[in-house]
Amino acid sequence: MEMGVQTVVGQVGVFTAQVPENAGVDLRKRRKEQVEMVLSRVEYLRADERSLLLAVLQNGQTAAQVALLTREKVRIVRRRVRLLTGRVLSAEFMHVVRRRQRWSRVRQQVGQMCFVEGKSLREVARVMSLSMYSVRRHCEWIRAGAAEASLEREHKLSA
Repeated sequence: MEMGVQTVVGQVGVFTAQVPENAGVDLRKRRKEQVEMVLSRVEYLRADERSLLLAVLQNGQTAAQVALLTREKVRIVRRRVRLLTGRVLSAEFMHVVRRRQRWSRVRQQVGQMCFVEGKSLREVARVMSLSMYSVRRHCEWIRAGAAEASLEREHKLSA
């Protein structure tokens, strides 16, 4: 990969960095792939979360436009989009969606509430009348399973 020298002038000063010639192209391609992945997974979200991501990622509305429609602050909308996108792209999200039918009812509900709906451990424990310890153990089990599944997928791809 060819490296080019790029000089950037900012408020702090001037600095020079070696960057790949096609770095911008790679980032745009990666972003497009991530957007497509998020859009393919929005069906598992609640209706309000789904409509927010579809408005921003599929319809091209800005956070400011969505904020006007929802009467929220722009920074709140941006934060929701960032957090939702991170949650949907997580390995745990897809692990819960794909494997939850094989789990106990309690583990299904904990996985759904924590990793798909994004609720806090404390809130899940309160709603389900479980101890924090129990909810944390279920989440650890799900994270371990997601990590193992990711490693298996990477191994299959490299073989």
